[in-house]
Amino acid sequence: MRRRIPPRLTDRLATATLYLVSGAFVVLLLAFVGYFLYKGRSELDFRFLTTAPAFSTAGGGIGLRLALEAYSNFAGVADTASWVFSQPDPMSLVASGNGRLKGALDMKEAWIDFALGDADLRVGKQLFSWGLADGNNPTDNLNARHVGTRLVSTLDEQKMGAIAANVVYNLPGNSGSVQGVFLPISVPNDMPSMAMDLTISGMHIVLKDDVVPAIALDNVEGGLRALFYTGNLSFSASWLSYLDRYPDYKVVSSFTPPSTTTVVLTPFHGRVNQFGLDAAYLTGGFDLRTEWAFTLSGDTSGNDPAVRNSSLTGVVQATRSFLDGALSTSLAWAPRLVIGHMKPADYATQGDRYLADMLAGYNGQAYAFEQMGSVRIAGKLLNETVQPEALFLASLEARAFLATASLAYNLADGLNLKAGGGYYGSFRSAGDLEREWGLFSNSRTIDKSYLFVELRLSL
Repeated sequence: MRRRIPPRLTDRLATATLYLVSGAFVVLLLAFVGYFLYKGRSELDFRFLTTAPAFSTAGGGIGLRLALEAYSNFAGVADTASWVFSQPDPMSLVASGNGRLKGALDMKEAWIDFALGDADLRVGKQLFSWGLADGNNPTDNLNARHVGTRLVSTLDEQKMGAIAANVVYNLPGNSGSVQGVFLPISVPNDMPSMAMDLTISGMHIVLKDDVVPAIALDNVEGGLRALFYTGNLSFSASWLSYLDRYPDYKVVSSFTPPSTTTVVLTPFHGRVNQFGLDAAYLTGGFDLRTEWAFTLSGDTSGNDPAVRNSSLTGVVQATRSFLDGALSTSLAWAPRLVIGHMKPADYATQGDRYLADMLAGYNGQAYAFEQMGSVRIAGKLLNETVQPEALFLASLEARAFLATASLAYNLADGLNLKAGGGYYGSFRSAGDLEREWGLFSNSRTIDKSYLFVELRLSL
């Protein structure tokens, strides 16, 4: 008979492993910093502590950045009866009432950076721009996002800060850069809960709530990117290895006589590998950009309804500026091909058919081929003190849409106030079952309309 390890001993072993991994990361990071200091000792001048940082320029000194955001959503405030507090990512606090996110206090960025020679290092909680597309970036998945919870006016503002070490080597002659990132902590998307416990036609379904992946060596993330500049053309190639921001599910079925089948779905975040290509070209007042990502998931055959499929996602964008840059208009088309996609009706068993239908609107892969189209109008007025913006984003296959408008005002250096609103909706009738498949129209996107105010302090 195998001896079971006592729970207390298991806990101590897990804790010791966590400390070992964390300690190894800290030692590696200190060694890396020490190497840079040693190699650059001949150029070291303590005046760099008081000079302004310049992360994009070699030898730019040491810099510290703190960015604190306070957010409030006023939609449905009068209906709020109870409050629940949560922490979707490190250094953040969220308050929700009746299932609606009402307020958040978020240290969105907290990092230190320094440059020595041709290399730059940034460590801490960061926001990344991974890829050259503007707004809808298929390769830009280093940061998790608020999806259907914290509602803002642009896709970039949905990003959650990531704890990371970011190293950039600047190529000679300002011809480009090579970038490497390491994320010791994986954070999933912040999404409305899908947890449920129900019985349908003799089938008892238990869907557990999503949880944050454990801090473990198997869950670390990272990537590489090479960026090149050649006149008006910029292009890059990248690779990322990370835990899927959307959950997959482990399915366990059991039968209870005389006729009840119990299906328990436990969420987990499987590892994906993403390969990206992108380019930007400036010509005659037009800014043309394209970006493509091939994502290899754990279900390469597409036969498992509880695991997201591999996919090919792209975007083609065109932006035109007017009035010396005071006004710009952008059009974008974003197709996505899900490899090995199966419709819920194509699965052999009733359980798989129901599971595929239930998860279709939650995992972002409801259709084999889906297209997004968007129109954005933005302004920069009074020396960029006032910045209005409007966006209309539509999913063509799901026939769902998001319309937003916002106004940002620069109160002072590093202090910005932004207010706006938006509306989630669908072109499908209320009785159409495929409304649940739409990212902007399913019942879990609670706030169909919203008004928000956001205050951002950056140091």
